[in-house]
Order: sequence, then structure tokens, then C-alpha cells
Amino acid sequence: MDYQEFQVELCLTILRKEEIAGKDVRMRDGRLYICWNVAGRDCVMQWELRKLYEEFKRRGWRSMITTIEEHFRVQYFLNAHQVMVRPLNFARSRLELEDGVYKRFGDISLVLYAALFEADEDKVMMQVSRNMVRQWKMADKLLLEEALRATCEVRPPRLYRSTDIVDMAGFEEGIFMPEECGEKFCVLGNEKEGMRGYRLTTLGHVNGAVALFYPGVLERLAELFGGDYYIGFISVHEVVVHPVQYKILQEMKAAILRANVLCDSREMLTDKVYRYCCQQGRMVEV
Repeated sequence: MDYQEFQVELCLTILRKEEIAGKDVRMRDGRLYICWNVAGRDCVMQWELRKLYEEFKRRGWRSMITTIEEHFRVQYFLNAHQVMVRPLNFARSRLELEDGVYKRFGDISLVLYAALFEADEDKVMMQVSRNMVRQWKMADKLLLEEALRATCEVRPPRLYRSTDIVDMAGFEEGIFMPEECGEKFCVLGNEKEGMRGYRLTTLGHVNGAVALFYPGVLERLAELFGGDYYIGFISVHEVVVHPVQYKILQEMKAAILRANVLCDSREMLTDKVYRYCCQQGRMVEV
């Protein structure tokens, strides 16, 4: 099947799929688009046709169509239920997580929540149960990956100097991810600033610790700091990071312990301190 035949067959196959039937399916500018409206919001998914064609040649027709179906189910579910990811301490939330959908990282659990009610900026959220997603036949890993991306769109990450976050000034600032438009945060490498640390959170300072787990954030921070850095979780809303060259690990551990004693038990995330290692490309406990 050549590329032109592939495009025609792909469009016909997608239109026949029960889950996608009735949606606006089109091909334009070398991309496949599936558009729909849910809860008054316009939603769209897109794929590069050349990449789909390469997957078709490498893995076969059924595998390629299955990939499209899986991603569509996940995106439709996320948009229909306004699903977001919240960070919780695993031990303190163990009972409520028994029927939950979550990913665990040490003491931290990244948990799926859905909006029950929304008015302006206020949301009433409920935890997503396994029964809720079972009928959609979605893999937890894919669902959580896409939910993190969706959460990032609603509450993008923000990076501040410690002195800036005290009075929550300039909260529209703090942009540091390359794909987001606006004036970018610039790390100056000042020693006093590095000793004080930098604060990572989300726009609005809501469940801000989840920002660390957004796609590309760990790597971007390493780029800004010019290497490895220490990570401490002040609460579910905020993460403090220090470039390793300032060698304040013991002081940092003591400060995290004090912060967790003072914060509300439901907002405490973990006492552990981590180091992002560029060579390994991951966080390790220190």
C-alpha cells in the first residue's frame, strides 16, 4: 500500500469506528485530525500522517489503528470528565487509593481526579475509581501520561525565586518551559539565590508539586541550572530546588522536616530529599 492509498484507507477505517463515528474526521496539511465537542468545549486530536504511515509499515495496520483508538479513548475520557492529576502522600492516602488510579513514586502518589462541579476558577474534584475507567479499556500508564499533559495545560508549571514567592507576587510570571509563550524565567547563577533555592509550583499555586512530574520539566530544570540539583517537597503545593554546587544538602533536609511539621497533615507529601542526576536522567533519593 503506497502513501496515497494509505491515507484513503485510513480515513475510511477511522470513520467506521464506533467510538469515533459522528466526530469530525479530516486530513489536512499532512495531518489527521479528529474533532469533537464535549461539555461545550471544542476538543481536537492530531497525528502526523507520515509518522502513522511509518508505524503502519513497521508494525502493521491493526497495531497502528489500535494506537489511534487508545489515544482517542483517553483524550475523550479526559475531556468528558475534566480529569486532572493530584499529588498525595501514599501512606496517608492508602485506604482511599485502594480503588483509585495512580502512579507511585516513593512516598508520593500521583492520583487521577475528575471535576464534579466547576465555576470560574473553583472546582469540586472527586477521585477517579477503577470502575469508572474499566469500561473504557485504557492502560493506567497511558491514562496517567495523558492526564499529566492535560493537567499541565490547565495549570502550567511556574518557577520562582524564594524571595518572590513569599507574597505570591508576579504569579503570571515564572514561565520557564520553551513551548509556553511569555517572558521566560532566567536563572542567574547567583550564589545567595542558589542557597535560598528556587520554588517550583503551578499557576495558581494549586497542587503545585505535580509540576515536577510534567513531561520535560526535570530535564528543563537541569538545563537552567547547568547540571544536577536537589529536590525537596515543601507540601503538595510546592517544591524547592537547589543547584548541587551550593552543597546545602543537610540544611535542606532539616528545612524540609521543619516545613512538614508545620503544614497540614493532608498537605504533607514526603520528608525525603532527592537529587536529579543528569547522567542517569532520573531522580534518586539522597
